[in-house]
Order: sequence, then structure tokens, then C-alpha cells
Amino acid sequence: MNNWEYRITSLPALELSPSALPAGAAVERLNAHGGQGWEVVGMTTVANNECVVLMKRPVAQVRSSGGRV
Repeated sequence: MNNWEYRITSLPALELSPSALPAGAAVERLNAHGGQGWEVVGMTTVANNECVVLMKRPVAQVRSSGGRV
């Protein structure tokens, strides 16, 4: 059974012009989180059309010696 940790973050304003894709600031931030093991599991918009993202990743198991796996 996996244990998960969660993170909620907001994204910068989306740049939807073809010239901004795929390197817009929102995509860069998602790629940075993905590089740390975070996976997006949901997203929604809130006030002022801000996009909020819910992410999860497995919690590293703790060895008996106290170190993280």
C-alpha cells in the first residue's frame, strides 16, 4: 500500500498563444514539480481565473535506521 503526500499550488496566468507553448511559465512550473516526483491529480480555477493544482507523490518509506528510502 502506498502512502501519499499532497501539495496544492497555483499556476501563473496561462499563456495560450501558440508561440508560448510548450514553454509557458505554467508549463515550466509543472515540469519543475514533475521533476521532484509530483503528479497532477486535479486542477480547478478560483477567483480571478487563477488555476490551482492538486499534486501527489509517494511518501518515502523510513528505514529502521532512520534513513529515508
